[in-house]
Amino acid sequence: HTPIPKHLAHPKYRADIDGLRAIAVLSVVIYHTFPNYFGGGFIGVDMFFVISGFLISTIIMNNLESNSFKFTEFYSRRIARIFPALLLVLIACFLFGWVVLFADEYKQLGKHIAGSAGFVSNFMFLNEVSYFDNAAETKPLLHLWSLGIEEQFYIIWPLLLWLAWKTRGKRWKKLVAPRLQRRLSHVRSPWIYFASLGFALVGLGGLIVAFAQPESGEEWIEVESEGRNILFCIDISRSMLAEDIKPSRLQASRAAALEILERFPQDRVGVLLFSGETLVQSPLTLDHSFVEQTLAQLDPEDIPYGGTNLSGGVNAGIQLLTQTGQ
Repeated sequence: HTPIPKHLAHPKYRADIDGLRAIAVLSVVIYHTFPNYFGGGFIGVDMFFVISGFLISTIIMNNLESNSFKFTEFYSRRIARIFPALLLVLIACFLFGWVVLFADEYKQLGKHIAGSAGFVSNFMFLNEVSYFDNAAETKPLLHLWSLGIEEQFYIIWPLLLWLAWKTRGKRWKKLVAPRLQRRLSHVRSPWIYFASLGFALVGLGGLIVAFAQPESGEEWIEVESEGRNILFCIDISRSMLAEDIKPSRLQASRAAALEILERFPQDRVGVLLFSGETLVQSPLTLDHSFVEQTLAQLDPEDIPYGGTNLSGGVNAGIQLLTQTGQ
């Protein structure tokens, strides 16, 4: 007769794991929808990592024990599960980005698509973090950093488990003397295991408390904080109405200033305009709403003198910051 081919065995359906998945998804969605009312919802990503690690490790170990584990079948299942949805997202973002993103943002999106397809987007996004990095809203594939980590786990973890399984006998014989192998490998009562685990956890907890050295009471500590002074020097000559940068140079400058303003909510901010002359439109202030209104009303008619006196704008900005001691 023809032998029945062995396939990867998968654990039975677990309603509790599906429930955990639902909690993980809801926590992330609610966190992004109401970030001011539901902090820490990103823990849902960590929950997914734990669930994925548990299920994948269970599948691999069960099939290693039954001698039915195959790398080709394991990876083909992962590809069939992930790639269709991933390709749909990458293509949709590629088309959507052509319509809504600026040229430099669309160029960056191309790099993100390549990194996401190669499952290294987490490293790519990490290397982009800087003061001058584009806003997160212009990175539609930013969420794929977690998929990159998961795929790296899928690639490395099965190899490590398979290697550990294949060499377990050799390592056991090398580490343990023959006369002790029988005594150490006999089955123990589960009560002994859980009792020893409980004592170990209690001991670990006591060690953490000892290192933390908790104390009761209150202590007032005066902390001096020195904020930044940020001055936006913006050219509002008529050349800023050019549309070589969409929707225009002036609106792109306004958007960049608003983004910086959002990143530093506790710092003093001012606005200095220049064209043929300079004008301090907003002195350094902590009232960011006033600065936002100032930026929203930028108009080349604010300064009647034409031209672009760049050196005059820079010198006026340095003079204004010098007066504040910065």
